Amino acid sequence: MYAAKSQAELLELLHIERKLTFSSKLLLLKELDKRGMLDESNLLHQSIDKYVSEIEDLAYLKNIGFKADREGNGLKITRTFWAILIDVIAVLLGVVFCFVGLMGVGALINSFTDESAMNMGIFVSIAVELVLGYFGIKFLSGFDRLVNLSNFELTSTGGLVRLKRRFDYKTKVIEEKAENLKMSISGDTMKMFLGESEIMSANAKSIVQKMTIEALIRKLK
Repeated sequence: MYAAKSQAELLELLHIERKLTFSSKLLLLKELDKRGMLDESNLLHQSIDKYVSEIEDLAYLKNIGFKADREGNGLKITRTFWAILIDVIAVLLGVVFCFVGLMGVGALINSFTDESAMNMGIFVSIAVELVLGYFGIKFLSGFDRLVNLSNFELTSTGGLVRLKRRFDYKTKVIEEKAENLKMSISGDTMKMFLGESEIMSANAKSIVQKMTIEALIRKLK
């Protein structure tokens, strides 16, 4: 990413490091180290250390749709209000867009039986309706998440972890030793498990989300 940049360009990036993403900062630090320019990177080091500290404090758990609260000597994880609201909006939009898509399908079928009613304007309108219908189906995928995580609760105390969430729309409560917490990565998806039960998922391509899940597991243990 930064290999093709000159030393002067790297120094310019150091002056605007606040605008860089966490992963970009790590790559920049790696390139500076490679070129023996670490003496110039004090502010970058401080920025990265601050970011790591915030990750350890679970400040970015909200990016996955959850929040952490202290509960006595333990930890309690629940969904954020905004994550729930976004799922509700996505489902509502999904329903509306699917309805529009069905109208598009109906209009498309009608165009085959009444060719005289077909013109470029109608064709474009049908295409737009079908595209919206496609996005509607995508948005409706949030319905499973909305329902299955509607009463989500993850707590840890005394070396035990208790998970309460819906699986296939049925609420289950699972309690196991904290040592049974684990994480797996498959493609672009990262999942956190308690034993064999899925707790939550995140974007495996995001180093912040990956480090947040790892920090959460350490906190729960």
